[in-house]
Amino acid sequence: MKESELIAHAENATLWKKYPKLTNWEIRFLNNVITSYRQWNKISPKQKSAAFKILQRVGKINH
Repeated sequence: MKESELIAHAENATLWKKYPKLTNWEIRFLNNVITSYRQWNKISPKQKSAAFKILQRVGKINH
């Protein structure tokens, strides 16, 4: 999955608060990943992996 796609899923999940399964920590983490991507136009492999697992857990990504 491209970083831009992952960021779009993260934004949708956190900004619109459609996924009440997200913990406060996960929301803060995803928001920080979004901010990092906007600032540097990239995220680290660890950030990408963690964000992917969070979004997969809440059913936003079905891979």
